[in-house]
Amino acid sequence: NILVQTNEWKPSLDVTGQSPLRKFSGVMEKYAGIPGEDETSKRQYMSVELSFTDVEVIESIEPYPYPIAQIRVGYSQSAQSRWGALAKSIRRLLGPTGELDHCIKKRMVLVMKPYLLRVRGEDGSWGDAESPCWQVEEIEGAEAPEDLTPYIVGVADGKLDKDIYSALLTDPKIMARPEIVTSIPDRKLLDTLVMAGALSRDTEGIFHRNSA
Repeated sequence: NILVQTNEWKPSLDVTGQSPLRKFSGVMEKYAGIPGEDETSKRQYMSVELSFTDVEVIESIEPYPYPIAQIRVGYSQSAQSRWGALAKSIRRLLGPTGELDHCIKKRMVLVMKPYLLRVRGEDGSWGDAESPCWQVEEIEGAEAPEDLTPYIVGVADGKLDKDIYSALLTDPKIMARPEIVTSIPDRKLLDTLVMAGALSRDTEGIFHRNSA
């Protein structure tokens, strides 16, 4: 185990979710939404707290002798957010419709590593900056399937949603992946790709591939 020693032990989890853990393995028992309010702006926000048991410490900034752990990630619909980093890492392992529900009772390896966020600067303007974010490296039993996102985006490019559905539901490559098929009728797949920035939709309802 890699351990960076510090002079003071602070076992509590702060409001930003900054556990002393930086990489660990654990079984995710549950997750829950935690509402909060910014003291300065009084803006309401939501965080998601993930609870783990049977924790094995791989890297920590201070001693961590506990068999349990909680990490907290601010919820956002933006792909360039801490939640976006976590969600993207899960989809990388479970496919484009993979989500946190699919990880319950599974052993996972999580690591805090850089991810490109959209942040507000001191002058109030918005820009991109890398910041450490929780991301999933392994999920028990998961062998990352072929990422069909580029293929699906290509199918969707230039089409209305009804034409995309028709094309995907008659495509043998898609029909061989039930986790994708079940996400098509309720628009979950298209909404996920729009949120991830892979697709956009114009005022006439036509989807377009976004440039990398």
